[in-house]
Amino acid sequence: TLRVWNLVTGTAGAVLSGHDDQITSVAISPDGCKAASGAWDGTVRLWDLASGNQLQCIEGHRGTVECVAFMDGGIVSGGVDSTVRLWTVPDGGGTRPSYCPVGQTGDVAWSSDGTIVLTDAFGLMAARTTETPFQFKPFDVPPFHEDCGLSCFALASHGRLAACACKQRLVHVWNTETLGQTRQLGPFESVVSSLDFHPSERRLLAGCADGTVRVRDFDTDADVCVLRGHSAEVDRCVHDPDGRTAVTLDTNGVMSWWSLASHLRVAHMESG
Repeated sequence: TLRVWNLVTGTAGAVLSGHDDQITSVAISPDGCKAASGAWDGTVRLWDLASGNQLQCIEGHRGTVECVAFMDGGIVSGGVDSTVRLWTVPDGGGTRPSYCPVGQTGDVAWSSDGTIVLTDAFGLMAARTTETPFQFKPFDVPPFHEDCGLSCFALASHGRLAACACKQRLVHVWNTETLGQTRQLGPFESVVSSLDFHPSERRLLAGCADGTVRVRDFDTDADVCVLRGHSAEVDRCVHDPDGRTAVTLDTNGVMSWWSLASHLRVAHMESG
């Protein structure tokens, strides 16, 4: 099941039930009204967040759906079947899948300019759905040893920048048009487990294995602030649209809501 939380009151809202197995990924639509989820049952499901009702159950992946993201007019998903699928999801309508064979997908993101960036068995790859035919191309990523591989990535809202963290405690920033690296940040105090671009795209929010959340400036490669309060690895972090607050989740199931102006934790709650 999925549970919707009110970050202002700290209370639980609708419970979304329908998947037949463990849920692997969740995405919220840009308007905040819908959610998409992927699971071990091989389905992608679309939900209404206000009512908790399931709007659609999308089938097509052969095996676990590893990641989902909203895109313009639909949903993009990746799975263990080594495909990325683009689903057209009009209100009340059906689905029309598009396929792009890649290695087993670990995570995926989409930006407003039609850029899709994903991680697979070969590293970091990008494609533009505005190109016909579109195909995924690898970034010019330096070779990583197996024990120093990619840990997470993020895509800027305009799609021209992507960032990926590696287990060497470094974050690499890439140009999605040239597929070349533009800068390197770090080393951080511990491995970076989650990333999110600030709307200004001059800073990165980094959730770390030591339980800290760091706001890192691009130009100085220094921490603007360090948010402390989690007692476990922070494996999810995201800004709100105006960049004034952030929400983080750790591996103990604790969600925290932070003010980036005061650098203080406004609220926290157990998600389990």
